[in-house]
Amino acid sequence: MDSPRAGSNLDIALALTAGPSAWTSDPPGAVDWAAALTAATGLTIVTADAGFRYVTRPFPWPGRGIALFALVAGAVLVALPEIMRLRDGTGPNRLRLGYRQLLAIRIVGTVLLVGLWSGVHRGIDVFLGWPLGVTAGADAFLTLRALGFTMTPVAFWRTFLTSEVHLGALAALLGLAVTRIVDPLEAFQLLVAAHVALAAAVGTFALLSRADQAERAGNEAAAAQTTRMMRRRLAHWLHDDVCAAIGVLRMRIQAGSIDAAGIPRALEELDHDLRLRQLDEVMEAGSVQLAEILQPFVRKAQALGIDIVETPSFDTARYTLSGDAAWRFRRVISVAVSNAINAGTPWLAIRAMQDRAGSLMLEVEDGAGGFATDQLPLGRGLHMLFEEMAGQVTLESTQAGTLVRARVDCSEGPR
Repeated sequence: MDSPRAGSNLDIALALTAGPSAWTSDPPGAVDWAAALTAATGLTIVTADAGFRYVTRPFPWPGRGIALFALVAGAVLVALPEIMRLRDGTGPNRLRLGYRQLLAIRIVGTVLLVGLWSGVHRGIDVFLGWPLGVTAGADAFLTLRALGFTMTPVAFWRTFLTSEVHLGALAALLGLAVTRIVDPLEAFQLLVAAHVALAAAVGTFALLSRADQAERAGNEAAAAQTTRMMRRRLAHWLHDDVCAAIGVLRMRIQAGSIDAAGIPRALEELDHDLRLRQLDEVMEAGSVQLAEILQPFVRKAQALGIDIVETPSFDTARYTLSGDAAWRFRRVISVAVSNAINAGTPWLAIRAMQDRAGSLMLEVEDGAGGFATDQLPLGRGLHMLFEEMAGQVTLESTQAGTLVRARVDCSEGPR
């Protein structure tokens, strides 16, 4: 369905003249590139055709040079908003060009381009209007989409035919023909050339609109499929993890293996397991902050009455990890905190620093009294961690307990 018109057709004509970059700063997509390439092709054909005619006609070279310069300048001015937009993906905002400035640039460029091009076509070639039409159709498509207009090609044609711009040009042409200022045959040929250009514009607009609809439909289908997969995954997680864990806990309570005093501890364990599962989902989705990895382990220690005497600073806690680095960090903190809890530590100190190489240095110190660090039990958490991160993990005995230190290579920093 066509969108409602804002103001008059003249408003739409001015909006189209200013170009899409006056109305949006969204990064260009595939259809934007296709439309810009189409418009660039039309401008190139027009410029090359007129330039060739100027060079081959017997004009004095200074005049030909000035004309060629003006012709190229006109093409560049018409294309300037798209050049800036496709170059940096943010539109011409870096040049601080507003609606009026872009409008003036486009009008000056169009006058130079059309005026010089038509000036060399003695006995107007009606079919050479199509490159200008292709350019206008591609630009109109981008601008209307940026403005949020949904217009069919037929409506696009009808809007132009009833616009003040077209009616005014038609009246002027008729007046010139009646007063014999312009030969009536040339006036008729100019009118036909204009409508050939219009047909090319409508055809280009229709093709790009269809491509845009196909792209949007594909994106919507992909988004819907992603949403369905996420909901199914959430449903499986609720059934397989949450409901199953609650069911096991209920059976243990009914069987008497957990008394009333042990229920709070069992609930804390269930809460911790679910938080770890949630953390795994976040990590699989992409990047994760250091604080998000630390939170479930710090929370578990505090729930057990362990005093957390030191944690990473706010800036360090915002450090972003992804991929293997995130999983290695999670593995180190899990093993270190679990061992400290099992050893009965009354306190924990967790530190994290970034070294000059961009790696993250993690330290977990406890006050559990320590043990023989050179005699790790085979197959236990610390021994397996040492094998998995060979050379990146060290273990030290302190006066109060044990210090686990690990170096994690990282690809992303604080944001």
